[in-house]
Amino acid sequence: LFLGAVTLRNSSTGTLSDRLFIWDCTFKGALTLDGIFSAIKFKNGTGNSLIDSTATLSLVSGYAGQLTLSYIEQRGSNAINLNMSTNTSTGNNTILTIGPNAIFNANFSYLGQRLELNGGTFNGSASFTRFSQQLDVCEGGNVFNGVTQICDSVAATTANRVFKLANTNPDDFNGNVTFKQYGTGSSASTMKMYPAYT
Repeated sequence: LFLGAVTLRNSSTGTLSDRLFIWDCTFKGALTLDGIFSAIKFKNGTGNSLIDSTATLSLVSGYAGQLTLSYIEQRGSNAINLNMSTNTSTGNNTILTIGPNAIFNANFSYLGQRLELNGGTFNGSASFTRFSQQLDVCEGGNVFNGVTQICDSVAATTANRVFKLANTNPDDFNGNVTFKQYGTGSSASTMKMYPAYT
């Protein structure tokens, strides 16, 4: 149980397997995540981690590396805005993975390199923009209860780097949803987004 502000930092630059794991924690103050290469991962313990109604979740400016938000529940109305536009020094390794068992009750927005949606419930509005030309495959099983926008905006120099949603399980959209796909560069014509791949 953390009653005050907490900053969790993974400063490893050696390997992506150097992960900072978080489980079964309750946060009641400001929670700030800081990474420069490796991974921060909320994972399964005996129960979900809780971001309480008084808490906030944010990233430091320039966050890079992997972030997994699974087995986590956010109960408050404080909006979550995650910017992961900085890539790692070796490239293509900055990625947000949501799910399984992730619940967000406030508005949620993401702007960043790579994205995998693998089982999140979004009870407010949800906005996602990814701009990596890497192949990203989302397992699906997500529930979107508010207005949702998913954008794939890529400067493509490598062919056939697609973005697949609902690759294994269907997603549920209970509000209005907009899908946008933009491609520029020499391989733009091969870029594709599949809103419901299953």
